[in-house]
Amino acid sequence: MIADTLSAIRYLFNLRRFGIKLDLLPTARALRACNSPQLAFPCIHIGGTNGKGSTSAMVASILDAHGLKTGLFTSPHLTRFAERISINGIIISDEDMVRLLNEVIKTRISLSFFETATVLALLYFKEQNVDIAVMEVGLGGRLDSTRWTQTSVSILTSVEHDHHLALTTHLEHIAWEKSGIFMPGKPAVIPVFPEIIRNTVLNRAHASDSPVFESGKDWSFRLKGATLCWSFSGFEVDFPPPLPGYYQAKNTGLALTAAAVHLGDSFNPEKAITGLCSMHWPGRFERIENFIIDGAHNPDAAESLAVSVMEKGLAPIPVIIGGMYDKDLKKVIKPLLSVAQGFHVTKIDSERAMDTFRLANIVQECGGKILSVSDDINFLVQDLRGKGTILVTGSFYLAGKVRGILLNLRDDSLFLTDPAL
Repeated sequence: MIADTLSAIRYLFNLRRFGIKLDLLPTARALRACNSPQLAFPCIHIGGTNGKGSTSAMVASILDAHGLKTGLFTSPHLTRFAERISINGIIISDEDMVRLLNEVIKTRISLSFFETATVLALLYFKEQNVDIAVMEVGLGGRLDSTRWTQTSVSILTSVEHDHHLALTTHLEHIAWEKSGIFMPGKPAVIPVFPEIIRNTVLNRAHASDSPVFESGKDWSFRLKGATLCWSFSGFEVDFPPPLPGYYQAKNTGLALTAAAVHLGDSFNPEKAITGLCSMHWPGRFERIENFIIDGAHNPDAAESLAVSVMEKGLAPIPVIIGGMYDKDLKKVIKPLLSVAQGFHVTKIDSERAMDTFRLANIVQECGGKILSVSDDINFLVQDLRGKGTILVTGSFYLAGKVRGILLNLRDDSLFLTDPAL
């Protein structure tokens, strides 16, 4: 039995040795052994390559504002494991996390880290009598452990190149895997996709008899300066977007449409906007002191981040960069060159972290300027405090580490290095 928080975190960390599993059966067996908590409430299920975390947070904020007791399950966490599991913005307590982890362990079923976290979250949501849960897919969709939830509405945020080892390099195959979250007869909300991806997604929806609400056809959004305009089914509202960038405007439209589809006649656009405007999503263009922290760790996310920096008039900006050796960081760095004054190269304390001098060479190969090279993140952050706006990016775990330093938070992130991120 797990006795305390640190032991629980170490137990979860040890599960990382067994890697990622794309297999629905272990989770199904564990849920059955726990009396099927996922059957106790409906779920809005969110998949995609980029944007699914922020979209999940927006959906939850909208549902919160409608008075629903809303569970939210996302990944990864930035500093504390408990960030992954929350209800109406309040994260699970360490005591409840330890207690429910023991319930999962009692099933004696071999689960991966993510499978364990999924079952734990569903147990917590059932115990707390949530009205609805918002569940972010971990990896892929078709074989993700979150797929056992009782879906009310599915959202597919994007289909881009990522997680090649676990999925495939072909976008249409990635689209097929990710749209595997569509459930028979349940609606799906999607953005505008390139034709080859759109055809795959619509074919998946047709096969599962899922009604599709498609951007540009069934709902729409547009940015007019600092105003986001969204329209759907007779609703048309203008408001300041909760997060910067065109891609986040798209995600906001997805969240509003999915919430409206789920709530039906109960949907109130004024309440929805109130919820969105009060939303806080850590590690996504989050400003703390003079630092902007963003966990962009793949090319598309880096491109969107660069656009946000430009839109905010912050370029050129010094960048603290760090990441994992098994990620193509060259493709993350290149989109940032247009907004970066130069790069402070660093690393996190992980066996997967890229060596600072290797990363510095990659920055220079891309044409970037090196401002400093340091293995000591804490020293680097303290040295740059109060010295103008600094962007931190390249890895969710770097973002979490810097955030933890600035806010003096307990840091679980280094125990849980997710190979997908």
